[in-house]
Amino acid sequence: MDANAGHCFCGAVSFWVSLIGLQAIYFFFWLKQALWSWLLFWTIGKRQMARHVENSLIDGHFPEPNEYISDLDDYFGTVANDETVDPNTRVKAAYEHGALNGLKLARRYSAALQLNLAGAIALKRYARLAQRFRPRDA
Repeated sequence: MDANAGHCFCGAVSFWVSLIGLQAIYFFFWLKQALWSWLLFWTIGKRQMARHVENSLIDGHFPEPNEYISDLDDYFGTVANDETVDPNTRVKAAYEHGALNGLKLARRYSAALQLNLAGAIALKRYARLAQRFRPRDA
C-alpha cells in the first residue's frame, strides 16, 4: 500500500506542476498580447480610432455634446434618453451605447477603455466642429 500511496502523490504533484506551468504560459501570452495592443493603441491606434468615432458622430447627425460630457458611454446614454432628440438618432445612440456595454459584458475592458479614451478626443473635436457650424443668433 505504501508504494501506491507514493505513486498517487507523485501523480498529484505532476498534475499541479503541469497545471501551474500551463497557466504561467497562458499568462505570458496574454501579457504579450495586452502590451502589444496598448503599444499599438498609443502609437497609431488612438488617432485612427478617434477619427472613426468622430466620423460616425458626423454621419449619424448626433447632437453636440455639452462641455461636461467627455465619455462616450455617458454621451450615448444621454442622447438615447433625451426626448427632444430625433427618434432615429436616439435609436442610433442606444445601439452604440449597447455596443459599449457589450464590450464590458464580454469582459473586453481593455477594448472598452481604449474606445472611451479615443472617444473623449472625438467628442472634443465634434463639439468644436458643431460650434463652428452652429447658426448664430440674430
